[in-house]
Amino acid sequence: MSYKLTYFDTEGIAEPIRLLFAYAEQPFEDVRLPKDDFWPKLRPEVKSQFTWGTIPVLELSDHPGQMISQSMAIARFLAKRFDLVGDNDFQSAKCDELGDALKEYISTWSGILHETDPVKRAERFQTALTVETPKTFGKLNEILLTNGGTWLVGNRFSWGDLLLAHTIRSLQKHIGDKADLTAGYPALKTHLENVFNIPTIKAYVEKRDNK
Repeated sequence: MSYKLTYFDTEGIAEPIRLLFAYAEQPFEDVRLPKDDFWPKLRPEVKSQFTWGTIPVLELSDHPGQMISQSMAIARFLAKRFDLVGDNDFQSAKCDELGDALKEYISTWSGILHETDPVKRAERFQTALTVETPKTFGKLNEILLTNGGTWLVGNRFSWGDLLLAHTIRSLQKHIGDKADLTAGYPALKTHLENVFNIPTIKAYVEKRDNK
């Protein structure tokens, strides 16, 4: 079995997928396209190469000539293959619920990156930080505590845990010292440390960040 992941030469929305491969110690071909120069030139012919004209896409040796598009679909697929979807259908659905909730939360931040008006950008930043973050992180902190404080679903690590930890660390990297996203959410802070101390994930992140 072999896998080929195509995305830009950046973390972006493909990084949770790479983290899934790292956790499972599953080798894969990590194709990284230069975003700033190569991609715009490629646009006219993108639709003939990728299902929806976007990346990431995942190609698999057991399905030659076909691909899976959309980052969340790829993550869900790999989570199932790597046994990271809980112990039953209900827990699998709860993992999906977390993925959808986090995608919605991330969208409040991604809009800021594309805002060109500095006043509106500052306003949207404050809304994301003071409204959306407490709403989302407060609920996630509660879910963790209700579930025993270690993992979000059931009694073992799932792709929902990985996605949450990556989301927090990625956003914190972008906003720097403007705010501590886990301040006031001790369960989330501990959870973040637990995920990034998993040996295979820790090794991958250390190698990535030291490039």
